[in-house]
Amino acid sequence: RNDPRGSQLEPLRSFPIEAGMPKATRVAFVNFNGKLDGGILVGYEDGMIAILDSDTGECLLEDQVHDKSINRISFNKEKTLLYTASADCKARMVDVATLEILVTYETDRPVNAIVQHPTKDHVILGGGQEAMSVTTTSGRVGKFEARFFESIYNIEFGRVKGHFGPINALAVNPDGSSYCSGAEDGYIRLHHFDQDYVKKEDEVPEAEIQAQDGDEELLEEN
Repeated sequence: RNDPRGSQLEPLRSFPIEAGMPKATRVAFVNFNGKLDGGILVGYEDGMIAILDSDTGECLLEDQVHDKSINRISFNKEKTLLYTASADCKARMVDVATLEILVTYETDRPVNAIVQHPTKDHVILGGGQEAMSVTTTSGRVGKFEARFFESIYNIEFGRVKGHFGPINALAVNPDGSSYCSGAEDGYIRLHHFDQDYVKKEDEVPEAEIQAQDGDEELLEEN
Protein backbone atom coordinates (compact mmCIF):
# COMPACT_ATOMS: atom_id res chain seq x y z
CA ARG A 1 0.00 0.00 0.00
CA ASN A 2 1.32 3.45 -0.87
CA ASP A 3 2.25 5.82 1.90
CA PRO A 4 -0.79 8.13 2.31
CA ARG A 5 1.56 10.99 3.14
CA GLY A 6 2.65 10.91 -0.49
CA SER A 7 -0.89 11.20 -1.83
CA GLN A 8 -1.85 14.04 -4.11
CA LEU A 9 -3.14 16.95 -2.05
CA GLU A 10 -4.84 18.85 -4.85
CA PRO A 11 -8.17 17.58 -6.26
CA LEU A 12 -8.16 15.99 -9.70
CA ARG A 13 -10.87 18.41 -10.80
CA SER A 14 -12.71 21.34 -9.27
CA PHE A 15 -16.10 22.61 -10.40
CA PRO A 16 -16.69 25.98 -8.71
CA ILE A 17 -20.18 27.30 -7.95
CA GLU A 18 -20.51 30.93 -8.97
CA ALA A 19 -21.09 33.56 -6.30
CA GLY A 20 -24.75 34.03 -5.49
CA MET A 21 -25.74 30.60 -6.82
CA PRO A 22 -27.38 28.00 -4.53
CA LYS A 23 -25.00 25.83 -2.52
CA ALA A 24 -24.67 22.13 -3.17
CA THR A 25 -26.09 20.04 -0.33
CA ARG A 26 -25.66 16.48 -1.68
CA VAL A 27 -23.50 14.78 -4.35
CA ALA A 28 -23.22 11.25 -5.75
CA PHE A 29 -21.74 9.47 -8.77
CA VAL A 30 -24.32 8.04 -11.19
CA ASN A 31 -24.28 5.91 -14.32
CA PHE A 32 -24.77 8.33 -17.20
CA ASN A 33 -24.19 8.16 -20.95
CA GLY A 34 -23.09 4.54 -20.63
CA LYS A 35 -20.34 5.26 -18.09
CA LEU A 36 -20.56 3.93 -14.55
CA ASP A 37 -19.13 7.17 -13.18
CA GLY A 38 -20.16 9.34 -16.11
CA GLY A 39 -22.18 11.80 -14.08
CA ILE A 40 -22.01 13.61 -10.76
CA LEU A 41 -25.51 14.10 -9.40
CA VAL A 42 -25.79 17.27 -7.32
CA GLY A 43 -28.64 18.41 -5.08
CA TYR A 44 -28.88 22.11 -4.26
CA GLU A 45 -30.35 24.18 -1.45
CA ASP A 46 -33.03 25.60 -3.79
CA GLY A 47 -34.38 22.11 -4.62
CA MET A 48 -32.67 21.79 -8.00
CA ILE A 49 -31.07 18.51 -9.10
CA ALA A 50 -28.34 18.53 -11.76
CA ILE A 51 -26.11 15.91 -13.35
CA LEU A 52 -22.64 17.18 -14.23
CA ASP A 53 -20.14 15.59 -16.58
CA SER A 54 -17.50 14.04 -14.31
CA ASP A 55 -14.70 15.07 -16.68
CA THR A 56 -15.64 18.63 -17.63
CA GLY A 57 -18.20 19.77 -15.05
CA GLU A 58 -20.63 20.60 -17.86
CA CYS A 59 -24.30 20.39 -16.83
CA LEU A 60 -25.78 17.44 -18.72
CA LEU A 61 -29.25 17.50 -17.19
CA GLU A 62 -31.12 19.50 -14.56
CA ASP A 63 -34.61 19.84 -13.16
CA GLN A 64 -36.42 21.56 -10.29
CA VAL A 65 -37.34 18.56 -8.15
CA HIS A 66 -38.18 20.37 -4.88
CA ASP A 67 -39.13 23.86 -3.69
CA LYS A 68 -36.66 23.94 -0.79
CA SER A 69 -33.31 22.47 0.16
CA ILE A 70 -32.58 18.82 -0.61
CA ASN A 71 -31.61 17.29 2.72
CA ARG A 72 -30.76 13.75 1.66
CA ILE A 73 -30.51 11.52 -1.40
CA SER A 74 -30.39 7.74 -1.74
CA PHE A 75 -30.74 5.18 -4.51
CA ASN A 76 -32.17 1.77 -5.23
CA LYS A 77 -29.65 -1.07 -5.54
CA GLU A 78 -29.25 -0.63 -9.30
CA LYS A 79 -28.93 3.18 -8.95
CA THR A 80 -31.64 3.67 -11.58
CA LEU A 81 -33.99 5.35 -9.09
CA LEU A 82 -33.13 8.37 -6.98
CA TYR A 83 -34.92 9.11 -3.70
CA THR A 84 -34.84 12.68 -2.41
CA ALA A 85 -35.82 14.15 0.97
CA SER A 86 -36.48 17.87 1.25
CA ALA A 87 -37.28 20.68 3.64
CA ASP A 88 -40.43 21.33 1.57
CA CYS A 89 -42.10 18.42 3.47
CA LYS A 90 -41.93 16.11 0.46
CA ALA A 91 -39.87 13.12 -0.58
CA ARG A 92 -39.71 11.94 -4.17
CA MET A 93 -38.78 9.00 -6.38
CA VAL A 94 -36.94 10.25 -9.47
CA ASP A 95 -35.75 8.51 -12.65
CA VAL A 96 -31.97 8.99 -12.69
CA ALA A 97 -31.76 8.87 -16.50
CA THR A 98 -34.25 11.70 -17.09
CA LEU A 99 -34.79 13.34 -13.65
CA GLU A 100 -38.51 12.77 -14.15
CA ILE A 101 -40.47 12.74 -10.89
CA LEU A 102 -42.19 9.35 -10.63
CA VAL A 103 -43.75 9.43 -7.15
CA THR A 104 -44.19 12.16 -4.52
CA TYR A 105 -44.54 11.18 -0.86
CA GLU A 106 -46.42 14.00 0.90
CA THR A 107 -45.88 14.73 4.60
CA ASP A 108 -46.59 17.57 7.01
CA ARG A 109 -43.02 18.00 8.25
CA PRO A 110 -39.54 18.58 6.77
CA VAL A 111 -38.10 15.30 5.47
CA ASN A 112 -34.45 14.73 6.38
CA ALA A 113 -33.91 11.12 5.29
CA ILE A 114 -35.32 8.51 2.93
CA VAL A 115 -34.20 4.96 2.20
CA GLN A 116 -35.59 2.10 0.15
CA HIS A 117 -36.13 -1.31 1.70
CA PRO A 118 -33.76 -3.76 -0.08
CA THR A 119 -36.23 -6.63 -0.43
CA LYS A 120 -39.63 -4.91 -0.55
CA ASP A 121 -41.24 -2.10 -2.53
CA HIS A 122 -41.21 0.12 0.55
CA VAL A 123 -39.51 3.38 1.48
CA ILE A 124 -38.88 4.74 4.97
CA LEU A 125 -38.99 8.50 5.62
CA GLY A 126 -37.67 10.39 8.62
CA GLY A 127 -37.63 14.01 9.67
CA GLY A 128 -39.62 16.25 11.96
CA GLN A 129 -39.83 19.77 13.24
CA GLU A 130 -36.66 21.83 12.74
CA ALA A 131 -33.98 21.28 15.37
CA MET A 132 -34.04 24.93 16.53
CA SER A 133 -37.59 24.41 17.87
CA VAL A 134 -37.12 20.96 19.39
CA THR A 135 -36.38 22.11 22.96
CA THR A 136 -39.95 23.32 23.35
CA THR A 137 -41.63 20.47 21.48
CA SER A 138 -42.66 16.99 22.58
CA GLY A 139 -42.03 13.96 20.39
CA ARG A 140 -45.74 13.72 19.67
CA VAL A 141 -46.07 17.31 18.47
CA GLY A 142 -42.69 17.38 16.71
CA LYS A 143 -43.67 14.37 14.59
CA PHE A 144 -40.37 12.54 14.81
CA GLU A 145 -41.67 9.13 13.67
CA ALA A 146 -40.20 6.99 10.93
CA ARG A 147 -42.91 6.66 8.27
CA PHE A 148 -43.36 3.65 5.99
CA PHE A 149 -44.76 4.01 2.46
CA GLU A 150 -45.47 1.51 -0.30
CA SER A 151 -43.04 2.96 -2.83
CA ILE A 152 -44.95 2.36 -6.06
CA TYR A 153 -48.56 3.03 -5.05
CA ASN A 154 -47.61 5.70 -2.49
CA ILE A 155 -49.64 4.31 0.40
CA GLU A 156 -48.51 5.03 3.97
CA PHE A 157 -49.02 1.89 6.05
CA GLY A 158 -47.06 2.40 9.25
CA ARG A 159 -45.18 4.68 11.64
CA VAL A 160 -42.58 3.95 14.31
CA LYS A 161 -42.16 6.34 17.24
CA GLY A 162 -39.29 6.60 19.69
CA HIS A 163 -37.12 9.61 18.93
CA PHE A 164 -37.67 13.00 20.59
CA GLY A 165 -35.72 14.95 17.96
CA PRO A 166 -35.76 15.12 14.14
CA ILE A 167 -34.56 11.96 12.39
CA ASN A 168 -31.54 12.77 10.22
CA ALA A 169 -30.37 9.35 9.02
CA LEU A 170 -31.91 6.00 8.10
CA ALA A 171 -30.42 2.68 7.00
CA VAL A 172 -31.91 -0.77 6.37
CA ASN A 173 -30.05 -4.03 6.95
CA PRO A 174 -29.13 -5.51 3.51
CA ASP A 175 -31.12 -8.66 4.34
CA GLY A 176 -34.20 -6.54 5.12
CA SER A 177 -34.63 -7.82 8.66
CA SER A 178 -34.02 -4.57 10.56
CA TYR A 179 -33.42 -0.86 10.24
CA CYS A 180 -31.78 1.88 12.27
CA SER A 181 -32.39 5.60 12.65
CA GLY A 182 -30.25 8.43 13.96
CA ALA A 183 -31.70 11.69 15.29
CA GLU A 184 -30.97 15.05 16.85
CA ASP A 185 -31.80 13.58 20.26
CA GLY A 186 -28.37 11.91 20.31
CA TYR A 187 -29.63 8.34 19.91
CA ILE A 188 -29.31 5.69 17.22
CA ARG A 189 -32.23 3.30 17.46
CA LEU A 190 -32.10 -0.23 16.02
CA HIS A 191 -35.42 -1.90 15.18
CA HIS A 192 -35.93 -5.53 14.16
CA PHE A 193 -38.93 -6.15 11.93
CA ASP A 194 -41.39 -8.70 13.25
CA GLN A 195 -42.23 -11.79 11.21
CA ASP A 196 -45.61 -10.39 10.17
CA TYR A 197 -43.80 -7.61 8.33
CA VAL A 198 -41.05 -9.83 6.91
CA LYS A 199 -43.62 -12.27 5.47
CA LYS A 200 -46.06 -9.56 4.42
CA GLU A 201 -46.96 -9.53 0.72
CA ASP A 202 -48.11 -6.23 -0.68
CA GLU A 203 -51.54 -6.20 -2.26
CA VAL A 204 -52.25 -4.20 -5.39
CA PRO A 205 -54.78 -1.44 -4.56
CA GLU A 206 -58.15 -1.95 -6.20
CA ALA A 207 -57.85 1.40 -7.95
CA GLU A 208 -54.79 0.07 -9.76
CA ILE A 209 -56.48 -3.10 -10.97
CA GLN A 210 -57.83 -2.17 -14.37
CA ALA A 211 -58.80 -4.26 -17.37
CA GLN A 212 -55.94 -4.51 -19.85
CA ASP A 213 -56.41 -4.34 -23.63
CA GLY A 214 -57.89 -7.61 -24.82
CA ASP A 215 -59.13 -8.79 -21.41
CA GLU A 216 -62.80 -8.36 -22.34
CA GLU A 217 -62.41 -10.41 -25.53
CA LEU A 218 -60.57 -13.13 -23.63
CA LEU A 219 -63.34 -13.34 -21.03
CA GLU A 220 -66.04 -13.52 -23.72
CA GLU A 221 -64.25 -16.37 -25.46
CA ASN A 222 -64.22 -18.35 -22.22
